[in-house]
Amino acid sequence: MGLTKLENLLIGKKTQAKNTRFSKWPYWLRGGSIGATVTAVFVGIFYLCALIPSPPGSELGFVCFYPLLISPTYPVMLLFNNLFPGLPFEYLPLISILIWFLTGSLIGQFIAKLKSHRNSTKN
Repeated sequence: MGLTKLENLLIGKKTQAKNTRFSKWPYWLRGGSIGATVTAVFVGIFYLCALIPSPPGSELGFVCFYPLLISPTYPVMLLFNNLFPGLPFEYLPLISILIWFLTGSLIGQFIAKLKSHRNSTKN
């Protein structure tokens, strides 16, 4: 009796669904998903850190802002009021993820053009 796809995945055997691999995606989709995922991870870290209760008078609350300073959300946060006047600040994580998806997509498309140009000059 053959193994199911889940069993093959768990024990590390390759399955027939090779087209769903990340390396088979177009460059624009890879770049966009990387940008959105990195931003979503930092947003998640910030919100999880904000859920940790801190005793009154402690500086534990400020520790949550350190990941925010190195996250891709920070530049969007600085420009948020200029880019989207009148929009509530609660939309910042969603808009940041969308902006970094679009930025990653543009970078991925640029890489695809470079690779196609390089391949055309070799032939």
